[in-house]
Amino acid sequence: IMRADLDGNNVTQVASVSQGSYRPRGIDVDPDMGKVYWSIYGDNSIRRCDFDGANEEYVWPSWTVNYGPTEISLDLVNQEIYIVQLYSRELEKGTMDGVTYTTLFSTGGTVATDIVAYPNGGKFYYALSGNLMRANTDGSNPEVVISGGIYTFDIDLVNDELYYPSGSALYKSDMDGNSPVLVRTGFSPQDMVVDPEGGMVYWFSGLNIYRAPMDGSGVQETVTSSLSAAQAIAVVNVPPPATATPTLTPTPTITPTETPTDTPTITPTPTITPTETPTETPTITPTPTITPTITPTPTPRPIPTTGPAGIGLMMLIISGFLGLGIFRKRK
Repeated sequence: IMRADLDGNNVTQVASVSQGSYRPRGIDVDPDMGKVYWSIYGDNSIRRCDFDGANEEYVWPSWTVNYGPTEISLDLVNQEIYIVQLYSRELEKGTMDGVTYTTLFSTGGTVATDIVAYPNGGKFYYALSGNLMRANTDGSNPEVVISGGIYTFDIDLVNDELYYPSGSALYKSDMDGNSPVLVRTGFSPQDMVVDPEGGMVYWFSGLNIYRAPMDGSGVQETVTSSLSAAQAIAVVNVPPPATATPTLTPTPTITPTETPTDTPTITPTPTITPTETPTETPTITPTPTITPTITPTPTPRPIPTTGPAGIGLMMLIISGFLGLGIFRKRK
């Protein structure tokens, strides 16, 4: 599993996965806890690790009843994970700490090809037999939202909109599938994800990853090429580093020191004799004015903000038959 910037640069290995039947199939991310989750359908497990690959661990070391977890989606609001089971043809839900899980329902003889949690509406959506479906979080009331030719999709959880391919074009609609709007043509993804914070949609087709503005403007860009058998894609935006708040030092109060006023010395008038001696006028020394010295208030220097305004990351799974994943942010 590899990590890279959203422009395909700075590729770094996060985790290695065994060969043989131990194949990763689905990937999702918990940006709040800095964890990436992925499914391994060969050993029937779900694993997670930190964004830098540290603290890798099993969420479920093995599945005793169900087999072959493929697509996964995290519900960060309710701390739950939705799972598509390949071999048992079931949809399941468990807690993100791996303590409990339950089977929601069987999908019959068909395997769901995508699944996305929608905590905003108390639902989860999934693609089954080319139809975009949804159900309540307990698995009740499954229903068709959009029929025909949909095998992958994503949800804009900020604006509550569905994004899905139909034919060779990308459309968006409300969460009921109504009021569809053509976003762009020439769009045939194997998997896709929207990044409402960055205003972009990412998808892969063949051996390449592409991106383009979600509003249909601009042109598509090739993010990276020459991948091998990509299978999943997700995006996460890392928040910027916190800016330190400067500590203000209070200004001391300066109390002026008073200098006592000099008391003039008065010479007494001498006794008058027959010859008058004029009375001397006493000399009075004026009191000096003392101006207190006040130290000016220091102005705190602003602490510069370091780091980018936010970092987008993508996760790559590259190992022969393995696929690609870009961290998907769930809110």
